[in-house]
Amino acid sequence: MKINEVISSLNKYLAIVHVKNSQVKTTVEAESSSQAILLLGKIYGEKNVLSVTRIKLDEQVKLEPIPSDVKHERVIRNLTNKITNYANRLRPTQHDMNIALKRYKSNQKRVNLERKKQQHLNMLQGK
Repeated sequence: MKINEVISSLNKYLAIVHVKNSQVKTTVEAESSSQAILLLGKIYGEKNVLSVTRIKLDEQVKLEPIPSDVKHERVIRNLTNKITNYANRLRPTQHDMNIALKRYKSNQKRVNLERKKQQHLNMLQGK
């Protein structure tokens, strides 16, 4: 181990990363911001690293948990969106099903006719 590895301290960085459906603050120690981004990219995925800011030694960083009421508000908002999406989901009626079935049958008839014509032409060319 070299003396500069013991004496020189790494810079500390505050990072905001995207985890599941929320933004999370974390700290990482690295020699430069680009190395911090690379480290965080390996841990959380490159697209999930939102920002990296150097923390000076005299600054104090408080990583406080998200308050309970904010968590509940996010859960409620998420559930409301899911219920709304489910309620607005397209549901086919019997009439829609009948129309789709008629279209399918007419397409099949057209394809079968084209196939018969092609077979007839092949048979004529073969003779």
